[in-house]
Amino acid sequence: MDFPPADLPNMAGKTIGSGQIELVEEIGTGGFGAVYRALEIKSGSILAVKCVRKRREKPGRETREIALQKLVCKHPNIVSVRGFYDDREFVYAALDYCPGGDLFTAVVDRGVFHMQDDLIKTAYLQILDAVAWCHSHRIAHRDIKPENVLCSEDYSMMYLADFGLASQDAFSKDFGRGSPFYLSPGKFYPYPFATFCSIPSRVPRRAPQVCSLFPFPRRCLGPGRRPRQHDNLSQPLASGFHQGSALQRIS
Repeated sequence: MDFPPADLPNMAGKTIGSGQIELVEEIGTGGFGAVYRALEIKSGSILAVKCVRKRREKPGRETREIALQKLVCKHPNIVSVRGFYDDREFVYAALDYCPGGDLFTAVVDRGVFHMQDDLIKTAYLQILDAVAWCHSHRIAHRDIKPENVLCSEDYSMMYLADFGLASQDAFSKDFGRGSPFYLSPGKFYPYPFATFCSIPSRVPRRAPQVCSLFPFPRRCLGPGRRPRQHDNLSQPLASGFHQGSALQRIS
């Protein structure tokens, strides 16, 4: 689900881990926290530190996210966890820094993948490999989208990130989780679901559009990273993605 930016103080200049790491500048924000470019003082290494406010209503959620990510982060296409720290109000996860930023920015704002078939194929295969690795460890990421895939500086390497909605449950009763433009049709219905879903896809207007995926032209995307509602190029595929029957639906 899309959330407004987290209401967090500016932590630039703060040190964590008994003075081992200094937060330098904020490089991203989301509904639950912010990410800072940070300096490991002793080694001089650049890290990314995710800062999340502790939530009284769901204690332990933040540690569960990092615990699941640590189980799979040995894979070369998953962001590595370097350390975990906390204080009375916040938790901090020290992660690998990915200087290329997120995949959505690379695709839409920078046009890195435009007409680059080999680069697109390489990116897809790396993401699929990372997801398969998670599934082999019985972990479902549940929020896979370009914004949660980070890139190396030359865009040759992709890294799956943000395990905030990850789960080890075989079946789920959570609905509306994730980002609306990327949700599969079955996740809008109040029934337990697994990978196979045959629930009719009477999808709301704000449901995912195929033109938000990077094989499609940049003109398919409107302002604010929102896919345009009508695009002649992607309409035949869109109808296939939104078929009511799971057996007929393109997936």
